[in-house]
Amino acid sequence: KHRDNFDVENLHWITAAPTPAQLANLQVKVRHGEKLYDCILSANSSHVQISGTDQGLASGQFAVFYSENLCLGAGTIV
Repeated sequence: KHRDNFDVENLHWITAAPTPAQLANLQVKVRHGEKLYDCILSANSSHVQISGTDQGLASGQFAVFYSENLCLGAGTIV
């Protein structure tokens, strides 16, 4: 099933929570794929809306967040 959104838990930021500028330019990579999606992370940091659709989103996979090729952190898809 193609989806364009998902929830994450156990979000861990590598340094500190992303700055507003980083959040405005946020991308996410899911699974082991090489595709980066532009995304919006909700204010409560649990809901992710991606710019496309992905068929392979499944609970337990990691979602890794980037801003301008800088890895900010990751969470587990639920």
